Amino acid sequence: MALQEQLDKFKKQQEKCQTILASIAASNKAQLANARAPVLAVKFSKSTEWLQLVNSIRKTSTGVDQALNYDGKGFSYKFKHDVKDRNQLLQLIRNFLDGIAVSDLMDAYPSVVEDLQLGRFGILSNSDCKLEIALPK
Repeated sequence: MALQEQLDKFKKQQEKCQTILASIAASNKAQLANARAPVLAVKFSKSTEWLQLVNSIRKTSTGVDQALNYDGKGFSYKFKHDVKDRNQLLQLIRNFLDGIAVSDLMDAYPSVVEDLQLGRFGILSNSDCKLEIALPK
């Protein structure tokens, strides 16, 4: 009989706990219903708007080679060919046996135009399409 009394006592404790939990859940629902006030639109600062614009531009696919690198802090220009001096320029042109467009080399380094005019490279010009090709000699 002692087991039956303990079982009855346990069932009463469970019923009491269930009642307490139900009342807590009901009060939480009431608080959530009251807390759902209309949300006002948040105005972003100009810097946040600018960063959102930069991020949207960065994520768009334009189908062309991007000329900018973004390192998380700022933008930097991405050169088409990583050439720093006359010797690297000569090596690059020698790697392109069919020639390389001079327009692709113009932004490589500040004195690239003078180095191209020195005569170490052959320059083919097409007046119809205004294209110049640098060829190895």
